[in-house]
Amino acid sequence: MPRAWPGLRDGRFALGLVDAAAKAPLPGVLAHQYFGHADGSMLVLYAWLRVEAGLAPDVAFEEAVKRATGVRRADVRDLLPTPAVA
Repeated sequence: MPRAWPGLRDGRFALGLVDAAAKAPLPGVLAHQYFGHADGSMLVLYAWLRVEAGLAPDVAFEEAVKRATGVRRADVRDLLPTPAVA
């Protein structure tokens, strides 16, 4: 499976529908919620926090809950890698 995150756009994770995912199959880590079902987006956010941000399991869980509570898109811009300076 490619390490692609179709729910991540502009540093924010979708916690609901993702139009592109609903229209055509996309490679990468997807949540059922991206297709109109009611589950999976928290697990995808948690997986990204573990795999890409390198957070420990307990820290990733706490961060996922904190960042996803009461929002439609979870902001992870502060955890994105900074571009290399040439």
